[in-house]
Amino acid sequence: MISADDIINRYFAADDAVGRILADTASFLENKNLPKLELEVFIYLDTVLRLALLSPDSKTKDINEHKPGQATLTILEDIYPRINNHYIRAFFLDILQVNKRNKFQHAKLAMQTYWTICETYSTLSEKRDRYIRILRILVSLGKGRKEIAKFYFQAIRNEVLMADMEKECYSATKLIEEMIPVTSEPDQYVSLIDKIKGAVKQFLNDGRFENYRQCNCNAPKKLDTFWGHFYEKNQKT
Repeated sequence: MISADDIINRYFAADDAVGRILADTASFLENKNLPKLELEVFIYLDTVLRLALLSPDSKTKDINEHKPGQATLTILEDIYPRINNHYIRAFFLDILQVNKRNKFQHAKLAMQTYWTICETYSTLSEKRDRYIRILRILVSLGKGRKEIAKFYFQAIRNEVLMADMEKECYSATKLIEEMIPVTSEPDQYVSLIDKIKGAVKQFLNDGRFENYRQCNCNAPKKLDTFWGHFYEKNQKT
């Protein structure tokens, strides 16, 4: 008997991105003669892949607000290991962990899958939203995140330190803000703060105010508060 994962793998390649899946799904849903199971699968995919990974606008539902019934969660838990597409698998795993279905294991797998997706991108801006989602999942794990957080925190930190600030200053600043709840050890942030400060100073000196605004004016207030004492200390030296 054909199953939901059979349908998903038949119609979507492993590397199809969300936009492509949604476009194809919309096309399939226009077919009035779809078998019932295929129709149900495409309707659910269309719903799930439109969920926002980060804070949504008023027209978009957040992935954290998606609360399917236990029967649906059971199906997701059964089929995700056999789904080839990384994006679909990541969303399904994320939904499972949000709904506390074997939370730690599914959270770990969701983060791994988001990370795999990020490896197909080359810039920090392309990776930013999924890195933020990884960081937010880590925070949701509470004290249980300590060991697993080390890899993701350090890997994202290293990418921020290597970022081209002319192109990536907003993404770098935003990621630093999201890193703070994962670990508040000041020593982890000194080099990150220095990188932002250096970029801001250079952009001001060169009169590149658009770059400056991306670094400085978009810097979140809680990040300013966190590193405020570093600014004071370093300005005296």
